[in-house]
Amino acid sequence: MSPEHQKIWLKILQLHNEAKSLLLQAEETGLEWRSFLQPITEQKHAYEHIVRAQAAEFGVIRDAGEKYVTDALNKALGHEYRAFFDAADWLGVRIRELLTQLLEPYSNECICAVIPEWYREMRPKIEGLDKEIAAYRNEKDVSKNDEIIPTVQKYRAVIDELLAFHARLLQKIPALNEYAARGNQAERRSWAKEILLVILGAVLGALAAWLLGG
Repeated sequence: MSPEHQKIWLKILQLHNEAKSLLLQAEETGLEWRSFLQPITEQKHAYEHIVRAQAAEFGVIRDAGEKYVTDALNKALGHEYRAFFDAADWLGVRIRELLTQLLEPYSNECICAVIPEWYREMRPKIEGLDKEIAAYRNEKDVSKNDEIIPTVQKYRAVIDELLAFHARLLQKIPALNEYAARGNQAERRSWAKEILLVILGAVLGALAAWLLGG
């Protein structure tokens, strides 16, 4: 194997493993990705080009020189690159949806009391990560060969941060529920007290009217 082909192979393997790792993390987070076909489709296309490259290497395809192998491997690399981005884009969107859904049932008062760092630290950081994701998606270009792996590593780090925020929020759910339940109890007691006062006022009013009328 030539040094050039070895470099391409190492990138293909790293990209494939990164995409696979993201989809496994999606499963661990409770997300069903198997109906999301783009990454798998891209990897299938990559496999076809890899088979062609190997067929040329073993002489199965006649008159296929170094350039044929290089072209086939580069096409496989492009598909694996797109597979990673498809997986990362999808997982990033889904995690951000999950973060919103986790906090949706709770009031601002409840969130501030239980997770004071949410508005001060976590949400601004997540908004910053959203901008980073948009930048990576905008700059995606498989032709920038030397930047492929560094870009993937940076994007992966952003997804890992989002997953970490999701894990932190999950740990806070019992405390959020407890605080919300206490608030509901206090609200019910206040509501019951108001009803009793209204009833008592009506009774006293009726009694006063009866006494005065008598």
